Amino acid sequence: MVPGFAFTSSLWGAHGELWEPTGRLLDYSYAGYMANEAPIPSNQTIAADVVQFGAVGDGVTDCTQAFKAAIAAVSSGVIYVPPGTYLITTQLTISNSGVVLRGAGAGVSTIYINNSLTDVFGQLWSGHGEETNISAQSDWKDGPGMIRFAGPGSANLAGVGHVQIGAQDPISNATLLTAITGPALRGSVKIMVASTKALKPNQWVTITIGDVNGTLVKDLYNNVNVTNMCNVTGQPAYCINDLRVMRFHSRIYAVRTNYVVLERPLPFNISLEWVPEVHAFVPGIEQCGIDNGGIDNPIPVEAVRWSSP
Repeated sequence: MVPGFAFTSSLWGAHGELWEPTGRLLDYSYAGYMANEAPIPSNQTIAADVVQFGAVGDGVTDCTQAFKAAIAAVSSGVIYVPPGTYLITTQLTISNSGVVLRGAGAGVSTIYINNSLTDVFGQLWSGHGEETNISAQSDWKDGPGMIRFAGPGSANLAGVGHVQIGAQDPISNATLLTAITGPALRGSVKIMVASTKALKPNQWVTITIGDVNGTLVKDLYNNVNVTNMCNVTGQPAYCINDLRVMRFHSRIYAVRTNYVVLERPLPFNISLEWVPEVHAFVPGIEQCGIDNGGIDNPIPVEAVRWSSP
C-alpha cells in the first residue's frame, strides 16, 4: 500500500497500472540476480582474504595493490573483505565469472574510494566524439567505474581505463540465427523472421540493429538531426553509426511459422534499413558482484560499473 504522503509516477502509477510498453519507462522486470527468478547464492567458497595479500582496513593505508593481487589470484569464488575500511586509489577490474567481493556486513566492511576516474586517468576517453560542447563534462560520466566487472581480457583491449566490452565482440556472423524481415514498433513483442529453424521457446536471444546512415539516432531522439556521428579518422569501430550497435536481450515466448513472440516488449523501433537481426545470446562475465558490504565514494556515480560481456 502506498503511503498517503507519497508521490507516484505518471508513467508507473502506484502499482504499475499506468505503465505502457510504448511509453518512456523501460521494462525493468528482469532486473536482479538471474532475472530476479532465483535467490542470490550465499554459500560460495571463500577463495581469498584481502588481508592475506596485505590489505589493512584502517581507512588510511592504500589497499589497491592488495585487492588487485587477490583478484588476480582468484579464478572463481569469494574474495573476503573483513571488517574495516579499505582505501582504494585506482581502478579495480574483475574479468572472471564467479568472483564476488564479500564483506562482513553493511557498515562493517567498506571499500573507500577517495578520488575519481578523472583524477586517476585524466580526460582520456573520447567516447563523446566531436561534440566539443560537452567537453567540460567528465569523460567518465558514461564510462567504466572505479570497480569494473568487464569481459575476459577487456582490461588490456584498448588501454588502461578505456571503455570496451570484452576481448572481442561476442556478437558476430557466427552468432547470427536469422534476419528480421519486417518492421516493428517499440513496445511490440512480435518479430518477423526469415527462418525459425534455430529458434525455440524459452531461448535467450539478442536482437541487434545498426545505424550506418544516422537514421537510427534520429529516430531515438524524436527526429532530431545528429551531425557528430563518430565517422572521423581514428574513431573506434563500435561508434553509433555501425552495424549491430544497439542490442536487446529477451527470451522467446513462442515460435510461429514466420515470426516469434518475445517475452519482453521491444525498447526501440525496428526498421529494415537498420539491418535487424536475431543472434544467439552469448553471456560474458556472470555470477559476479559485491555482497554484504558497502562502498564509500564522494563521487558515487563512478563507483561501480558493469561492462559485460
